[in-house]
Amino acid sequence: MKNCGAIFDIDKKTEEIKKLEDKTLADNFWLDNEKAQEIIRQLNAVKEWTEAWGECKALLDDIKILYELYDEDEGAD
Repeated sequence: MKNCGAIFDIDKKTEEIKKLEDKTLADNFWLDNEKAQEIIRQLNAVKEWTEAWGECKALLDDIKILYELYDEDEGAD
């Protein structure tokens, strides 16, 4: 699937999740509570976005399959 710039770049979003998760594993992560909470908020937002993207992509794939089945059925008549 073609990317529509960085906003829809799922690979970049996945990489961002990995980087944020790595930050949460640092020994000193919770020393700055506000910064830690901001990182957690960012992580949750990116995860939520990628999950929604995955759901949309799955629905689109289903629609494509249904259309192909419909198109084949119409061609059989």
